[in-house]
Order: sequence, then structure tokens, then C-alpha cells
Amino acid sequence: MSSQKKNKFFRFLGKLLKYTFLFFVLYAVVRIGSSILRQKEDERALSHLYAGYRALPQKPATMFMPGMMASVLKDGKTGKIVYGNVFQGLIKELELPIDGKTLRDNQDEVVEGGVVRTFKYIPGVLELDLNDRIAQVARKVGGFKAGRDGFSYAWDWRRDLVEAAQKLDRAIEDIKRKTGQPDLKINLVCHSAGGLVARYYAKYGAADVLGEDLPVPTYAGAKNINKILMLGTPNAGAVESFMTVHQGLWLPSVGRATAEMIFSMPALYEFMPLDGKKIFIDASGKRLDVDLYDPANWELYGWSVFNPKLQAKVLAELKKANGDAEGEKKFREKLAIQRRYIALALDRARRFQAALWAGDPVEEKQKVRYIVFGGDRAPTLQAALLSRDDKGAWKTSFKTDDPNLRDALYGYGDMSVTKESVLGRHTVDINGVSVRLQLPLERSVFFFSNHVEMPKDMTFLDNVLHTIFEEYDPAPLPKRNPGPLKKLLGLNL
Repeated sequence: MSSQKKNKFFRFLGKLLKYTFLFFVLYAVVRIGSSILRQKEDERALSHLYAGYRALPQKPATMFMPGMMASVLKDGKTGKIVYGNVFQGLIKELELPIDGKTLRDNQDEVVEGGVVRTFKYIPGVLELDLNDRIAQVARKVGGFKAGRDGFSYAWDWRRDLVEAAQKLDRAIEDIKRKTGQPDLKINLVCHSAGGLVARYYAKYGAADVLGEDLPVPTYAGAKNINKILMLGTPNAGAVESFMTVHQGLWLPSVGRATAEMIFSMPALYEFMPLDGKKIFIDASGKRLDVDLYDPANWELYGWSVFNPKLQAKVLAELKKANGDAEGEKKFREKLAIQRRYIALALDRARRFQAALWAGDPVEEKQKVRYIVFGGDRAPTLQAALLSRDDKGAWKTSFKTDDPNLRDALYGYGDMSVTKESVLGRHTVDINGVSVRLQLPLERSVFFFSNHVEMPKDMTFLDNVLHTIFEEYDPAPLPKRNPGPLKKLLGLNL
């Protein structure tokens, strides 16, 4: 090819790439613009739909409880943000002590500091909305006023969920006192693990009953509750929680939380899959009788801090810092503390789950009104794969390329919690007979959304507002003004 032809070809190629790029930029702008217009129209429609309820002088008292990793955590002494602000987190301070006699003894200086609404990577440009839209809709559409009839409850999502329930009791009593309404009944709108805190509180109030083998529900908290609305709550546990404890996770504001950090957080164990559920499969898809709540299995299969590679790394670091003999001694001491802690955490988690399911479901349905919302569109972990590597060591996996294993490994849900778990469906053995149980629900609603997106899904928000206001008579609807899209199209509907 001659030089002239080459230049002509490259000029043509350059123009083609230029116009292709401009086309995709224009296409993206149109898509984003139309999405924003649709969102605005949806918000206007929702606002009109609830205008009559918004005009009510007194709204039903409602509290929002976020899920895991959706409450700001800060240093109680300095006030510095530990978790909740982008690039301002102090990730090392998230790790709890593990050497206390009980889990409650493992205290640090970190305290909750409000609900996380957005993570602002580039303010106004690149932001991750966690709970901002639900707050905006509550205020603008529902007409809720913070401190009068709209409340939020931030909690330390690392710690034992009973502690969160006890703080919830104090928060509700404080609201009743400040509003001068001693008989107030509050709607609890709970995302994810917040629903487990609400369930425990409804059944036991501020009491810690986990020392009892067969706790009897008193429904001490139910007297303060009108309805419990649970969104994506793992009522029968979540394999994702076990995966997080095993391998750590990336936190959107502060980076990677290591397995050793997550290992120290009791809450994560308390919504792992229910005790007795067979969640492990082998390479053929066969269910394995492996007890997730047996501490010995955590060492046998190398889960979390007991991973042989991680232990070898810790031992090498201790020997380097202290010499071989002293390093070996410190490693053994650390291992003994970890063994004692995992036994405490697993036993506490098993007892917490048992307490949630204790009592007569008929009585529970009479005492507590549960409404659950969930997603059922996406493959969601429901099992873990146990296999051996080339050297014969155990390996735990949470994904597979084998199409024959996918149905065993994944169910349908919101990518974090399966539909079955949201409903609380599970099987227990009673006197040798398998009995299928489910949470005693008033109703359930499912839609196509994932675990993180659900609190800002317009269908969910519509259903939540309907559930809160359904027992109230609205004022007459005002005349509706057409939105900008309808004005542009000349549709005065």
C-alpha cells in the first residue's frame, strides 16, 4: 500500500473513531437525560399520590433502621470519622478486641454517629446513594418531619445484635418521652440486618435472653411497635455473611476490610445461615453434613483467620519482629485467643438465631405485624463449595464456572439475600420429623431490584408509604400540575 493510500486510510479511520465516539457520548447523554426525566416524573407522580397523606397534621410515627455498614462510626474521644466518609475513614479502628471474657467485654472507643446517606467520591458528580432517597421521599413525599414523626436509628453494625436491640429500646423510650406520647406505637422500616434487630426487640425488648437454653418470648418490645417493615432482611441467614467473615470485603468509603478485621465483629456471625442448614456442597453438587457452628471446623477447613496461608504470614511477621522462639510463643497465644473467641461468637450467634425463632408462631403473628419486601430477580448465594486443591488442602469457594453446580450454589434473591431467607423459610427437625417453617407474616412483596438499590427503588418506596398510611384517611387530592415532560409534549393530563 502506497504512503498516500495509507494516509487516506488513517484519516478515514480517525474520522470514523471520532464520529463513533461522539455518537456514543450523545447516546449516553440522551439515555441519562431521559432517565433523569423519568425519575422526576416518577417522583412527581408519587408526590401527587400521597399529597392527601402529606397534608395530615400528624403522621404515623416511623423510624428507619439501616442495615450493615450503613451507619456512620466515629471515634468517641476525638470525633473523627472511622467509617462513613470517603477518604476520611480510619479502617484499622474498625477491628474490635477479641480477648474479652464475653463478647460484650470487647469494647473500644468507636460509637455510632448517624445514618450514612451518601458516599461522595466527587461531590455532585460521583456519589453513591445508600439511604438519601428514602430520607428525601419520607420528607418531601410523606411529609415526615425529623424529630416529630420521622426518626432514624443508627447502630454499631460490628457488635452483637442484642446490644443494638437494647439501644433501640432506649431510643424508642426517649422518643416517647420527648414527644409526650407514652403509648406511642412506632413503625419500624428496617433494611437488611436492621430487621433482625427489630425482630429481637419485638420479642424480648431490652432483655438479653441468650443465656437461656429455651427463651420464652415476652413481646416486651411489641407494645411499642405498630408494624415492622423489613427490606431484604436475612430472616433465615445469608451465605454472603459467612463469605464476608471468611475472606473480608471491600468497604466503599475506606477500602478493604481484611478477614482478620471482620473476624472480630460478632454481628456478622448472627446472620449467617441458620444452625443446622446444610450450606456446603462438594464438586458433584452433593450436600455435605458440615456444621458451620462447630469451632473445630473453622480450623479444619481453614476459614477466616484460620486460613493456613494467613496463619503462616502472621507467624512469619511475629518471628521477624520478636525472634523465632518469642515469635512462636506469641503466635500460640494469639491462636488461643482466636480459638476462644470463635467459640464464643458461634455459640452466641446460634443462640441469637434460636431466640428469634422461639415461641408459638400463631401468638407471634397476633403480637407482631411483619411485612417483608425483597428482591427475586438475581442469582444469589445459597451454598458454598468445599473441595481440595492440588496439594490436598481444603478450599472454600463461592463461585463456579461449572453449569452443573450453579443451581446448587445459587438461588434467586437480591444478590445478597435469597427470597427464601427473606420469607424466613427453613426446615427443622422435630422428633425426627422435618418441619418447614416460615416467618408469620402479614404479607410479603417482591420486585426486581438488588440489595443495595432497594431502599431507593420507587416501587419499594410506594409500597412502604402505602403500608405506613393504609390505615389513615387522606385529605382530598389537589389538582395535579403536569410535569416538565408532559408540558414539553403538550400533554396536559
